[in-house]
Amino acid sequence: MKKQNNYYVEQREIDVKRMLVQALTHWRFILIVAVIGAVFLGVRQYQADVSAAKNNIQAQIDAANTPVPTIESVEAQLTEDAVQSVWNAVNYKLFADERTTYMKESVYMNLDAYNENVTELSYTVVSAQPAAVVLKYKEYLSGDALVTHLKEKLNLSMENKYLQELYKISACDDIANFTVKVCAGSAEECADIADAIDEILQDYMKEMQASVDGETQLALRDRAEDVVIDNELINLQASYNSEIYSNTNMYNGYYGGFSDTQKQLFQMLMEARQNGDISIYSDAKEQTEAPLSGDASAIDTNIYVKPSVKMILTGFFAGTIIAYAVCALGYTVSKAVHGADEIKYLFGTTVFGTVRMVPYRRKKTAAAVDTAIDKLNYGRKKYLSTQQQMQMVYSNILLTCKNSEINKVYLTGSELEAIPQRCVEELRECLNEQQIELTVGKSILYDAESLMQMAKVGNAVLMEVEEKSKCEEIAKELNLCIQNQVQVIGVILTKN
Repeated sequence: MKKQNNYYVEQREIDVKRMLVQALTHWRFILIVAVIGAVFLGVRQYQADVSAAKNNIQAQIDAANTPVPTIESVEAQLTEDAVQSVWNAVNYKLFADERTTYMKESVYMNLDAYNENVTELSYTVVSAQPAAVVLKYKEYLSGDALVTHLKEKLNLSMENKYLQELYKISACDDIANFTVKVCAGSAEECADIADAIDEILQDYMKEMQASVDGETQLALRDRAEDVVIDNELINLQASYNSEIYSNTNMYNGYYGGFSDTQKQLFQMLMEARQNGDISIYSDAKEQTEAPLSGDASAIDTNIYVKPSVKMILTGFFAGTIIAYAVCALGYTVSKAVHGADEIKYLFGTTVFGTVRMVPYRRKKTAAAVDTAIDKLNYGRKKYLSTQQQMQMVYSNILLTCKNSEINKVYLTGSELEAIPQRCVEELRECLNEQQIELTVGKSILYDAESLMQMAKVGNAVLMEVEEKSKCEEIAKELNLCIQNQVQVIGVILTKN
């Protein structure tokens, strides 16, 4: 802050702490803006929630009144060629998926055809009717009974068809001989399956003994283990991969050119086929009345929306921050005097004291809040009541007048009309008791008669209002006093 000579205000500094505390004195304005912000955001959010609830209810009603599309109704929207294209895509897709699933789940198809472990069990049937016994074994090996027993022995959980692919029977030229070929991913697995099959076949011979004339035996003539190249498996794997590739390309070619309606029909057909719906035919063209999605009358159309506490609090705090910022900004740009220290520094005049005007006005609501804020503004300084402040002002004026042998004082100020009359009268009575005549006038800046009266008295006391009396007007008052040879003995500062 730069002190000015000849009472001209050119530059002022802002005390940040005082600015923040002073902004709190406008707490009523801050509270009103905060409430407005809370109401505004709360109402806006409530309206948005109500609108969303209405839209949701309407969407439910529309969905309930919307007919469920059927395959027949969708097909009716397309030409025959378009429908046939969809069915072709479905067939290609299903075929490719079926082959892909088989290639993934089949143990046999996942064997290394160039390094396949094989175990061959060669048997000889000793019986009066060897051909009949070999035929029974072929039927037994091809059926589900052996697979069931094999899964129990090996504790396997794979499907029967995939286990049956790991072994097969072949007859030799001699009608009394046959061979069982077992394959697996490793030599150990292959040996385990071969051992289990051998045990099962021997057990089956005992069951079959009763139905065959004469004594019958099954002899394991030879057991050979080897690692071979399975040309049959190589060709089978190549064939399946080729079919998957070609059918997938055909499906992609069809599906890539489908319209939205064709894609809808495709999805419906895929779901129906996968669910085993046999009532679907590619030439179905009869358009039947589709059922509705739901019962619109059963939808609750009442709107249940609660005010958003979160948005209300957000609005309240946002309003508080905005209002506080406005008050702080107003303090920054204000040309009014910011306190006794600023008067002393800017003009070098004596300040008799600062007096709060709240007790002299009508009783304010929540005056306790104003008092608390005022105490906060004092900081570590001792807090004085309004009566104590007035007594300090009386004492300072009285001492100054006695020291300077003054018995007449003129009271003026740029905002004197804003000061409660009761406060001024109380000051006049106190000084009169001490034989000091106090004349109260109007602002000497705007009232010529007051200026004349002050010049006759010769001594003046300025009574100004904090945050209302402008520094420029105080400077003008002091300059007028100098020009008219009036001694300014001090300043009384009041606070609203």
